[in-house]
Amino acid sequence: MRVFAILIALSLFSPNVSFASDSAEYLGFQNNVDGNKTLENLPPEIFYNIAEYLNPQDIAQMLLVSKNLHEVFIPILFRYLQNNELKLDLSNRADLQLLIYINSISQGRVPYLKIRTALINDEDVFNLQFYGQYIAELSSTKISNPKFLNTIFKSDLRSNLRALNLSRLDDNIYMKLPYLNELLESLPNDLPLTSLNLSKNKLIINTGEADIFAEQLLSKLPNLEVLKLCNCLFSSNDKFIPSYQIMIRAIANLHKLKILDMGKNHKILSIVLVNTENIIFSTLESLNLSFNGYHDDDVSEITQISSKFPKLNLLNLTGNTLNETSKTAIQNAYLNVKIIF
Repeated sequence: MRVFAILIALSLFSPNVSFASDSAEYLGFQNNVDGNKTLENLPPEIFYNIAEYLNPQDIAQMLLVSKNLHEVFIPILFRYLQNNELKLDLSNRADLQLLIYINSISQGRVPYLKIRTALINDEDVFNLQFYGQYIAELSSTKISNPKFLNTIFKSDLRSNLRALNLSRLDDNIYMKLPYLNELLESLPNDLPLTSLNLSKNKLIINTGEADIFAEQLLSKLPNLEVLKLCNCLFSSNDKFIPSYQIMIRAIANLHKLKILDMGKNHKILSIVLVNTENIIFSTLESLNLSFNGYHDDDVSEITQISSKFPKLNLLNLTGNTLNETSKTAIQNAYLNVKIIF
């Protein structure tokens, strides 16, 4: 297949480049009107095979070579889109240009795209507003513009968005309580999100509004299946427990939730569950309690909450200090559950 990649590269410079007669006939070339062998006259099946080795950006470049190749590669590009295989970075100008080009030729036929954004700035926020209707998966490693989250929930992006990664948010966004309240009030009901990652944020502790945040946000995510709250700096200090009780209850009320990540959170989940009645995670299948600071003295706390997870099949307890006796006791409490120590 490497020979075809070379031919493709040559066609970018000259779509009418000629080849030796024997080689051209072997590869399936046909004569053009001048009697020359051209790459454009290759059978479409060969281009389909070539496309398997190209990424969507490369395929989009092939659309620009000539009218004939445009007709060949258009259905190939849309096949990528239909399979949700296109992943773009809005901070990458080449990817953004591809998105603009797809939008211009799609005439509304583009299905959901998966777009991963490494950095959000003012211009990227504008891009989200303009192209939000085509985005199904969005992730960010840093957000510095508070307008970004309002953009997510107020634009067309919210109607298609399925996965949202907001780990490592900029502290300044949620340190301001008035802005937090404004954001929560702007949320529509029945967001389609199935996966939400808020890991490595201090927003809940720093604002002191864990209960309000959890109730107003989570109550509007009835389709949520994956929730990640790893390393959110939850504290086991007694003064925070009442807020955490409300937050944990709101999480348990997510009736489609299957995966919950509470790693590196100072035992806060078990502390709340031991001291709170009538909280059941009825649909949860996977629970991460890794690096929560559990020791042998905490075994009874871990085993006591086993009844809270009737459908659990995976429990992650790596990074905790537990001897073999403690591990056996936990395993006996969680029958038919795979436990990773």
